[in-house]
Amino acid sequence: MTATARSVLHIIAHQDDDLYFMNPDLIRSLRDGDQVTTVVVTAGEGDGVNADTGDPGRAGATPDYAGYSTERGCGLRSAYARMVTGDRDHPWRREAVDLVPGFAAERFVLTGHDDVCLYFLQLHMGAPGPRGVRTRLHQLWGGTIHTQATLPVHGCTVGEVQHVTREQVITGLAALLAHIRPTSVRTMDPDPEHDGGKTEFVCSDHVDHTVTAEFALAALARHREAGHNPVVECYRAYANRFWGYNLDSSAVTEKAEYLATYAGLDAPATCAHGTCRTCGDRQLGSNPYRSTHMLSCAYRYSPTTDWLRLGPGGRLNAFGVLAGRLAFWTETAPASGEWKGPYVLGDGWLASTLAVAGLPGGPAELVGLRRQVVAGGTVTADVVHTVQDADGNGFSGWHSLENPDWSQAEGDGSGKSAYRRRPSTGPAGCTSSSATSTRASPTAAGTPTATGLPGPASAATSSRTRAPH
Repeated sequence: MTATARSVLHIIAHQDDDLYFMNPDLIRSLRDGDQVTTVVVTAGEGDGVNADTGDPGRAGATPDYAGYSTERGCGLRSAYARMVTGDRDHPWRREAVDLVPGFAAERFVLTGHDDVCLYFLQLHMGAPGPRGVRTRLHQLWGGTIHTQATLPVHGCTVGEVQHVTREQVITGLAALLAHIRPTSVRTMDPDPEHDGGKTEFVCSDHVDHTVTAEFALAALARHREAGHNPVVECYRAYANRFWGYNLDSSAVTEKAEYLATYAGLDAPATCAHGTCRTCGDRQLGSNPYRSTHMLSCAYRYSPTTDWLRLGPGGRLNAFGVLAGRLAFWTETAPASGEWKGPYVLGDGWLASTLAVAGLPGGPAELVGLRRQVVAGGTVTADVVHTVQDADGNGFSGWHSLENPDWSQAEGDGSGKSAYRRRPSTGPAGCTSSSATSTRASPTAAGTPTATGLPGPASAATSSRTRAPH
């Protein structure tokens, strides 16, 4: 990898999530020569029947959960191999990797392309439990179950079933972040809209998508405490259907080609890797275009155009969010073309888009959305506001404007009812309306400054934040 190359990490729930919801961004990263790593959190075993969902005969089929998970994983590797090499059957190197004590994952590295790597954590979507009740990943996140079992696939180098705790999932992902040190992280939507077509509050997305994003953000918070500040983007999934489709016909056609490979439509009669009875995810059927997921690729928080502005002293200022914190850059002098920063400021976890306002040449006023996870895995958020100092070199702390939905408290701990419960206290005992900030620390975006997993998070607070002169 060259000094200027990017490292992109995807953290997804199921084997098709990046193909449906992050393409064509994924294919662009591969073509640009970025180091690309994808982590699939669940086994994606679904109902265990690898047949077209429209096939009336599937109701009588015997579920094969390990088999279906195997075939979905093979489909994903085939799609990646085709995107990179043009050959869906290009070989992979397969190996077991210990993430943290008691939790191992399976890693696949594309032969001849060491910068393309897939990790499969294989957590059951629904693990067999007492009295025939299947336990779900959102229960692990919410604390109603202590462990979730893994589902080894056929030929797996991690052959034994593992019983993984919530903490092991977070620290395992944090260990991968520390190892890969991505400049950019792409994950699922942690805050899906409620389905506007329903009279009650109903989550519009698959709960595995939401909970995977929550695990990813929890791991990223620890990664940040170790001094790393990657760009983090969350992608809409099922909620894309509420918005205008944004891909042109050529992008949709290309997306469909790789989904067809994932679905096994171009698979040989015999699996080239010797692991599958039927290669690919046949639940998609013979027409990849039949899903509206094909037609969009969208961030959960839409980018704005106000991130660059003329600030105090005639210097241009630029604003963004790195690892959930406000980051700003400033020219060293008016029209100098030379910049200093980024200065990474504040506490909490901000959504990745800021609103920036203020008179040209005057202090900026910023508004963001700050998320907090409270007891039981429930998420709350408040709208926060800060003002730039008159000299342009610092900011006051974030001040909460609260949340209009706090008056309608409800939630079940699964992440489905995000943003609607007001906590009495936030993490580390900070009230949700506290105005705190951390001192500016200049750092290169994505540049590692520490190794290993951090200890317990701590936040130094001060009344004002300023960049070094």
